[in-house]
Amino acid sequence: MSARVVEELPQAVGRYQFTHALIQETLIEELSITRRVRLHGRIAETLEELYGASAEAHASELAHHFARAEAVLGTEKLVHYSIVGGERALGARAYEEALAHFQRALAAKEGSSTSSGPAEDPEGAAILSGLALAQTATAERHQAQEALDNLTRAFDYYVETGDASRAVAIAQGPFPSTVFLTGVGRLLRRALELVPADSLDAGRILPRYIWYLGMQEADYEGAQEAASRALAIARREGDPALEMAALANAAHIDVFHLHHQEGLEKSLRAIELASRVDDAGEELHAAFLATSSLLAVGDLEGARSQLAGRLDLAERSRERGRVGGTLGNMAQVSLLGGDWRTARDFSDRSLAIAPQNPWNLGVRVLVEYECGEFATGEVDDLLAALEHV
Repeated sequence: MSARVVEELPQAVGRYQFTHALIQETLIEELSITRRVRLHGRIAETLEELYGASAEAHASELAHHFARAEAVLGTEKLVHYSIVGGERALGARAYEEALAHFQRALAAKEGSSTSSGPAEDPEGAAILSGLALAQTATAERHQAQEALDNLTRAFDYYVETGDASRAVAIAQGPFPSTVFLTGVGRLLRRALELVPADSLDAGRILPRYIWYLGMQEADYEGAQEAASRALAIARREGDPALEMAALANAAHIDVFHLHHQEGLEKSLRAIELASRVDDAGEELHAAFLATSSLLAVGDLEGARSQLAGRLDLAERSRERGRVGGTLGNMAQVSLLGGDWRTARDFSDRSLAIAPQNPWNLGVRVLVEYECGEFATGEVDDLLAALEHV
């Protein structure tokens, strides 16, 4: 204490803390690796005993120490607390934290294995499904296939073990949404086979099936038929969340196939339902489609009004792709309105979040072109990003 290495905690008699984190780090580094691992093991087991029945509420802290002590304590509790910590982080929309937990759990569970088959047990399936959800919220588009592959491994495990409810829940949950994914159709068709065709469970799978048919299969009529089924189920069951999702995905297919007026009508109906549904993702999805349709029919002010307040909504979602995409849309609208400075600002912010997103890079190339910067590096960045799509 006299050397100011540690200091007393003012409201905890008999307890001390380091005066600076660098002192703590320096002292830790002076320990041998063996000593350090054993200390983490003692800390992990002592904390677990002290926390008792509430140990899972401290899962992140325990997972950290069990991970550092893996060499002496093994992987069982490391994996358990990493899964619990990851699931709690997902529930709090702390997606980056969840990603770290599930990646650590998978590394401990599978080591350097590169298996592409189903998960081996319930624990492995929980890790893979949680990891996929975290990746969907944080990854860039060129990383989406890995997220889908992890989701598929968990889905296949549940199908093979007869756990239809968990398999169906995966098919109803968040999905990576980029056109060039392989395996989406197989998963969704198999999930639809597990439930009655006119059931609410089927209805909650259909929005993703609409997207798949219209975007990957270019089956416009099939997508519209799937949308009609989903909307009929939603209205029969009085489920505004399902109705909103079906309308937004049907609008996406309309816009993709250049049916802009139909897409605008559906996306605006989806936005009207947002006040009854706590789903920032689908609201932002519908707003993006409404903006695209309004720009396509020449209504710049209407497009600008659709984006008003959406950035706050995107930031509350804590999903990198949603925030980056919203900023990209705002850059596009500013660009088309001739406000180059604002367009560049929004573009800078979108690329800081998603530097390899082809849409955001494309908008940036247009901004540079309109400003006379023809020899810009963003063109090369865009071409490089497109190689991953």
